[in-house]
Amino acid sequence: MTFEIPATINFHLDSWLENAGIVGLCRIVGDDVTKENQEISIPIISLDNFSEKYFNFFASRQRYGRLTRYQEIIDFKNVLARWQENDFNDFNEKKLTVLNE
Repeated sequence: MTFEIPATINFHLDSWLENAGIVGLCRIVGDDVTKENQEISIPIISLDNFSEKYFNFFASRQRYGRLTRYQEIIDFKNVLARWQENDFNDFNEKKLTVLNE
């Protein structure tokens, strides 16, 4: 018995909860999505490296990155580097509270 992987995955719009998940998937996948009537098709090849696309979608500053703790920590790296370059002469303990909130 052989099984062929289809070239596309087709979603039929239904309940608002299912639709919300489909919309999120479409945003992560990008422009490869085709929409026709009540059906959305995504090519299987668009799911290559999906985990990387998923992470980049939520970590990017254009979307949600500025709202995530991950991005706050990454942004704080520059403050730490500046303190280190100046031998901690301009160290400000109050700025460390960003990491404790």
